[in-house]
Amino acid sequence: GIDGNNSNMLATLVNELTKYKGMIFIVANGNSGSDGIFTSSLPATAQSSIGVGSFETNKVLNFKAFDPKNPNFVINYATNDALAFPFKSAKVKLFPMDKCLNDYKGFDNTVIIVDIRTVLKCPVSTVILAKIKPLAVLVSVSKLTVVLQYRQIPYLPTNYGAQITSKQTDILIEYLERNPNLELDFSNNYGYMEYHPFAVTPSVFSSWGLSQEFDIKPEVCAPGGSILSAFPVNIGSYTIKSGTSLAAPYMTGVAALYFEMFGKAKSPEQLKTAFMNYAVPLENRDGLLASVLHQGAGLIDAFNTILAT
Repeated sequence: GIDGNNSNMLATLVNELTKYKGMIFIVANGNSGSDGIFTSSLPATAQSSIGVGSFETNKVLNFKAFDPKNPNFVINYATNDALAFPFKSAKVKLFPMDKCLNDYKGFDNTVIIVDIRTVLKCPVSTVILAKIKPLAVLVSVSKLTVVLQYRQIPYLPTNYGAQITSKQTDILIEYLERNPNLELDFSNNYGYMEYHPFAVTPSVFSSWGLSQEFDIKPEVCAPGGSILSAFPVNIGSYTIKSGTSLAAPYMTGVAALYFEMFGKAKSPEQLKTAFMNYAVPLENRDGLLASVLHQGAGLIDAFNTILAT
């Protein structure tokens, strides 16, 4: 990171370029939200820049797996690379994150379910998990899951990882208890869009304000969680990515529309004011109004920002 005199110099440079050259800086606010307040990054913390936080999208790309013996039993899973698992059938087992067992060999070459909600009962289970060789890992979606991901804890011992909702995790675990030799068919390779379990809430990873000068950061938020994004062709063409770096380009597009409408008649400060005036404050995952230090003025409303300005 940048700190001390260098950080002051960068912030000053951004402020001076905006003031004297009319340049606009729309900047990703950072992905250190799990560390709490004062985690906004430079140059988003410059007073004249527009710091952009992240909200989760309202839908995510999902794939289906089903029990061949009972086709009515279906689970939906979302992979990180926007591709279905590359195998047809596999045995499914629950990895006991809540029990510090000695022998995990029985989990090799299976699709394992990792219920992160129970990890604190046996913290070393993440270390043991890294030593086995499963075909794939289904991780329950929870707040802790996202925190672990953005702290880059290497708990996935395979290239094939996916997320399932905590509700589906409970259903699958209950089904496994009745069908201990369960094998699921993953041959359906056609993805479809499904409602995001944490739709339109601030992303856990999205950094919080304030800035070093106690300015509100981020100013606004845009979709940045679980974004289906272009990727190098030789490694898949598409992938699912998350981060404020996905939200900032969205805001840049809105800014382009804004200036296409108004040209140079509007200043950088007027652009920031318009963004914030028409942003929509929204709730967090607990159903409470999200803190202004996390969402700024709220989720950008591109249509009304341009229409009502």
